[in-house]
Amino acid sequence: MAESRPRRGHGEDSIYYDQANHYWVAAVSLGYKGGKRVRRKVTGRTKTEVRTKLRDLRRDLDSGVRSSATYTVGDALDDWLANGLSGRSDRTKDLYRDTVKPLREQVGEVKLRELTAGDVQETLDLLAGRLSTRSLQITVCAWSGPSGTPKSRTWSAGTSQPWSRPRPDGHAVRLRA
Repeated sequence: MAESRPRRGHGEDSIYYDQANHYWVAAVSLGYKGGKRVRRKVTGRTKTEVRTKLRDLRRDLDSGVRSSATYTVGDALDDWLANGLSGRSDRTKDLYRDTVKPLREQVGEVKLRELTAGDVQETLDLLAGRLSTRSLQITVCAWSGPSGTPKSRTWSAGTSQPWSRPRPDGHAVRLRA
């Protein structure tokens, strides 16, 4: 007789084989929204592969990353411009939209999950030579979002204030994020 394993508790992660599609699925419950259960799922060909993906997903969720795998920096900028500037005038929103265009050109296609402190550092260094101090302040604000916390877990775990160096033309840049 096969040895039985203990059942998982309510709200714990689950791993199961999907017979119809012939792959393993792991699901994490994120709670309820609007009366419906919210779950994130990962799939793979083997149970071991799914366990590894589930561990990575759980680590991302525990560190506060709640974006999809296809969510890019450009998408985050669009969301910030649409929702993160409430209470600001239309003129300010237009100014911010125009100011973050160079940022979008540099890293707009980078997936947010893959954004590193090096990407942020390199982009801000490059833009510091081209933008005015005020435009650079707006760019830093776009990086940190409305809550003032960095959008990338690797940046928040990395360097502190990568934008606080003098510009290449010798002018000092003093920014408050």
